[in-house]
Amino acid sequence: MHAAHLVVMAGIISDTRTLGNQINDLLLNTVMLVITSMVVLGTYATTRSVTKAFWAAVGAALLWVVVANMAWFRDQIGQDVQHPSSAIVITHERVDRLP
Repeated sequence: MHAAHLVVMAGIISDTRTLGNQINDLLLNTVMLVITSMVVLGTYATTRSVTKAFWAAVGAALLWVVVANMAWFRDQIGQDVQHPSSAIVITHERVDRLP
């Protein structure tokens, strides 16, 4: 394989990575904003309650935070599964009956 082919392949990989990052940003910032806004507005339109729309906005914000930090949650859950912080210890005790 020639050096020119390697340079072209490196460029393709770099362009693909950049495109993937742009798609990820589009989904996270634009699509999530549209969907969460539609949910909040839909909640207000159907209930005519500011309180319910507020809680829908809080839920949407929490969802947005979870989606934005998926990698962190994935790593935390993986660590908890591999190295549980609390192990269940089963002990057996003998109980004598009184006469």
